[in-house]
Amino acid sequence: MSKRFEFKRDFFYELLSAIDKSHVTFLLGPRKCGKTVCMRQIEHNIDHTFYESFKNLNQDESMQLFQGIIDDIKNDKEIIYLLDEITYAFRPENEINRVADCFATYENTKTKIVFTGSQSLALESWGNRAFCGNAMFLHVDFLSYGEWLKYKGGLAASIKTYTEFLYNVRDFYQFKSLESYLKGCLEETIISNYNTSNYVFGNDVDSVTLDSLLDICYTTMFTLHNHVNNSTFSKNSKLLDDLSYYFREVCEDFESTELSSRIATSFIGRYNSFKARDLRTLKQSFNFLQKCDLITITPVMDNCTAEINIERDLLSDESSINIKNDLFRKYNVCIRYPMFYVEILKDILGNEMPDCLPNQLLGSIVECHVRGILPSTNCFEYHDYNGRELDYVNRTDCMAMEITVSNKRLNTVNFSVVNDYSKVLLTKDILEKEQGILKIPYYVLLACDKQQLSKLLKGGILPTFNSNVKTLDVFDTIKPSNQGNDIG
Repeated sequence: MSKRFEFKRDFFYELLSAIDKSHVTFLLGPRKCGKTVCMRQIEHNIDHTFYESFKNLNQDESMQLFQGIIDDIKNDKEIIYLLDEITYAFRPENEINRVADCFATYENTKTKIVFTGSQSLALESWGNRAFCGNAMFLHVDFLSYGEWLKYKGGLAASIKTYTEFLYNVRDFYQFKSLESYLKGCLEETIISNYNTSNYVFGNDVDSVTLDSLLDICYTTMFTLHNHVNNSTFSKNSKLLDDLSYYFREVCEDFESTELSSRIATSFIGRYNSFKARDLRTLKQSFNFLQKCDLITITPVMDNCTAEINIERDLLSDESSINIKNDLFRKYNVCIRYPMFYVEILKDILGNEMPDCLPNQLLGSIVECHVRGILPSTNCFEYHDYNGRELDYVNRTDCMAMEITVSNKRLNTVNFSVVNDYSKVLLTKDILEKEQGILKIPYYVLLACDKQQLSKLLKGGILPTFNSNVKTLDVFDTIKPSNQGNDIG
């Protein structure tokens, strides 16, 4: 058995807890993030389990399996059904409804079911409709930096190990390429839509293509720093200059003509393709990438009380997105997972990836990564006409964050726009409190698990774990004195 299979991720234990608490659990997350491995681990470690992938079953076999499940629910059989790739079943929403009706009719304490698949939007829609709040939904992601540290034998959080994570996490997944991954996502969505009899709002892909998805992913990379104040969609010559400067520190070994050629082949080609696409295709493609949990779409606003409605802008005729520029002017669009970001870098740099990323490149990756682990509901990025900016404002938890990989001075950060909020400033290597503001190294934040992150963001007890950064021993001394009021 491989080390990769033996290693149990955090959500393995979360799934065990969910199975114990509920008859039915939906395990949701991006394609190939580890859901099947987790199900197999449950099968190998827990008695009375039955695993099946609907990719391996035809229509008749699928119907026979569900009939067996119905019979077992009626008879209160002690068994845990681990049903993988449920969207490949014929009319899966109808079978989920049958299971829900059976549990509602018969008294049952012993039969458990886990449904999983990569079509999170469809599964969550069917599950909520069928079980009316009587099922659990567990959302999972790709391997986190904190989990990777455990996987590598308990390495310390540091700049060095974070860079190693960025370069090597793809090996954990035996990841092939961004193109092949997106192709699989699109194919699975088409199959899911074909198998279902009920339309799932927001799951449309009629105008989405593999190239439209790749165009967006590449375009997001060079709009990270200029999506608001600059005319991002300018002449190619200006764009080429900007990108060459962006990669300047990395590409010292390249001849300028070679670097320009690589950029022109990868970025400029994708950028031109993006500009040529119609707005409907782009909006549908943005929505697809978001529903696949591959990108974050953060509204950019100058008003802390303004309405946030991303779904309306991407799906409704009443959208405020009227031109292509609006997609990046009104929103900060980031790839959620670093390994996809690094794949784009490798497309340009090939085998010339540096041992240490320069701050500009590292900062872009960290910004994407941090946004990917932070809550997104009721959150926005602040920009006003006076030039004041703040990377992340969370209205639900009343907290704000500036995302950086350097040691910024507080007087350069615009926390004044949210005076009454808790405040977090990410740093290169400083952990302290200054003027009520928590400074914390970016890699320490990224190493937090879900519970640690939640407590930190809400002003609770800070995480404690090993690190080779000397200043991190202040974790032992920074203890919020009262819930939510000490930080900020």
